[in-house]
Amino acid sequence: MSAVELGSVADRAGTTSGAAAAISVFGLAFSQLTEPALLIASGVLVTGANMTLSYAYHAYQTEVFPTAIRAGAAGLVYSMSRLSATFSGFIVAFMLRETGVGGVFGLITAAMVIV
Repeated sequence: MSAVELGSVADRAGTTSGAAAAISVFGLAFSQLTEPALLIASGVLVTGANMTLSYAYHAYQTEVFPTAIRAGAAGLVYSMSRLSATFSGFIVAFMLRETGVGGVFGLITAAMVIV
């Protein structure tokens, strides 16, 4: 299903929620699987769900703010997300070393719940 088809059948909030749920399912599978082909398949599915979440959320975040402040607020939120992305790789690497894949998945899940 293309992004255009998905956008015509699901609202942005529903797409965001569905992608987050898919990340949870595929991420849990990824952390538990040992068969190489299944690891690759679940990794591809996690990546696709992450991309869907990112695209849907960035389109949706502009709708959250009142029209009068929409451009500035969306720009600030997007800038903060880029700034936090600068540090997330270091945090994920630390957690991977200390707690393994399950710990990293827990960290990302906690961050998604907070946001």
